[in-house]
Amino acid sequence: MLCAYGITIGNGNLTYIENSTIDGNVNEDGDGGGIVHGSGTLYLTNCQLTHNKAINGGAIYNWGNVYVYGSYFERNESQGLGGAITNRPRGCLNIDKSVFFLNESLEYITSISTKFSGGAITNEGRLRVYRSTFKYNHVEKDFGSSKIGSGGAIHTEGGTAIVRQSTFFANSADKGGAIFNLHALQLINSTLYRNYARHGGGL
Repeated sequence: MLCAYGITIGNGNLTYIENSTIDGNVNEDGDGGGIVHGSGTLYLTNCQLTHNKAINGGAIYNWGNVYVYGSYFERNESQGLGGAITNRPRGCLNIDKSVFFLNESLEYITSISTKFSGGAITNEGRLRVYRSTFKYNHVEKDFGSSKIGSGGAIHTEGGTAIVRQSTFFANSADKGGAIFNLHALQLINSTLYRNYARHGGGL
């Protein structure tokens, strides 16, 4: 069952959210602290999504079509996939002129999730990122001093991703400090600098 402590959208609806703040929503036992988008199309414009928490998709958990423009994601947190956004296999996620700052995927020893990745975004569907910035996003697993996890900013697995004219700065993970890719990725006219990982600081 899809449920969110912020907003739940389904039934193939066309939804517009503009000039809004989605802050401090927590779903401790499920997905999508801020928004769960089950189907249809969502346009998210000039919004701030901050301090939201869930098992997967701290701010947004998506199965449909989502278009994000001019929006800001800060300090969202998951205990599994996608500190800010989880895009599931049939999902289509488009991001333009947006900022992802200090989002985290942190799996604790008591976490329900068995997988964790993507400090800002975990993608299993279709991802398009344009003219956006990713700074200080992080993936970490808390088993004593062991720190493992993949895709400090973006983890893409089983889907496709195009990243164009975007900047990745000081993101971190065990594998792929900025981006961890296990399928099809196109990285075009983008800048990756000062990202950190034990395996692949940038990619």
